[in-house]
Amino acid sequence: MKKIKYILTLALLTGVFFGCDSVLEPSQETTPISSAANNPTPTFTLTSTANLSALNEGDENVLVWDVVLDKPIDRNIDFSWVVLGGTATLHEDYDLVNATIPAYETTGQLMIMIHNDLEVESAETLSLTIESGPSLANKYLVNPSSTYPSASLTINNFESDDLTMSFDWERGIDFNGVTYGACANIDLDIFVSNAAGFDINDPWATFNGTDYAATGDCPETFDWIMSDWGDGDYVIWHEVWENGFSGLGTNTLVPITASMTRAGVFSATVVQDDSQEMNSDNDGEAQDLPTDTH
Repeated sequence: MKKIKYILTLALLTGVFFGCDSVLEPSQETTPISSAANNPTPTFTLTSTANLSALNEGDENVLVWDVVLDKPIDRNIDFSWVVLGGTATLHEDYDLVNATIPAYETTGQLMIMIHNDLEVESAETLSLTIESGPSLANKYLVNPSSTYPSASLTINNFESDDLTMSFDWERGIDFNGVTYGACANIDLDIFVSNAAGFDINDPWATFNGTDYAATGDCPETFDWIMSDWGDGDYVIWHEVWENGFSGLGTNTLVPITASMTRAGVFSATVVQDDSQEMNSDNDGEAQDLPTDTH
């Protein structure tokens, strides 16, 4: 009798164990994983009319590519420029603007900004393409069949017809053991006269008022517009308008450094000859005393 009970008990326990196994057995059904082929596909359109193979620094072109997704998603998508090569220098010759398309939107813009500079240089080149990202996570937000455009640019040197001129007389002048700046205490004005008949002792006799620099700034600057002046010979001279060192006995020469640039053509710097420099003891026109011209 005991053996029969034992066999029945064992059979019941075995049934419990098998019953537990049937309850814990995992389901074989799976949830389909979304395919990246369902992700948005971008298109890129150059909206600028400039000729990419014949750009000019002087035009300061801004090249714009519109980016359009065929469907929105619930997160931002970035698109970035990748420089492949070329001789142009980032932040000097050009700058790049990447695009971010905000969540639930479908449009953005990428840009290439061409800069003007004063350097005398040969034509420069730039080769780029576009990528999604650059983050790896961002790349998986875009349809893997997407295609990305490339651009090859030639940036020609800009040559100006006119001159940019700057006249600086900053230097330290010592007085009673303290050094003072010439620019902060001396006001010089820059004028031009026709060379024919010019006399430095009476420069106003042939003064040419087409342009001059008398603003109180240091350095004084002005643009020499060739079409305004025309061909000819001219003398550039300065007048001491006001001098805070006058009469203090500092007896220091204050030369002007003139910088003249024709963008893309030449740049020159000329330091005033000692024989023409003003002395820190000179009086000034504003002090109602005879002025010194140089």
